[in-house]
Amino acid sequence: MLRGLAVLLLAVPLFAQAAGLGPLRVLSALGQPLNAEIDIVSLRPGEDDGLSAKLGSEQAFRRAGIAYNHGLTSLRFAVVRTGGKAVIRLTSHQPVNE
Repeated sequence: MLRGLAVLLLAVPLFAQAAGLGPLRVLSALGQPLNAEIDIVSLRPGEDDGLSAKLGSEQAFRRAGIAYNHGLTSLRFAVVRTGGKAVIRLTSHQPVNE
């Protein structure tokens, strides 16, 4: 499942031009709903206004050579500020067991 989150880069071409993405930090344990964050780096002041993130399409997964997992469609993505920096927060209602 976490490997599939890498396809997030393909879903948000704006980031490729305006910002970079840092490492994925998983803040939840197996068997719990997903709570994870990805730092948005290299932003200039004001660039985080209006940013959004979403899961890549099945076609984007194919282009990246990653099997599409329909379980990923229940993930929620939000661009938020935490600790003075912009992050993509990934959450789910359902427990994650892989």
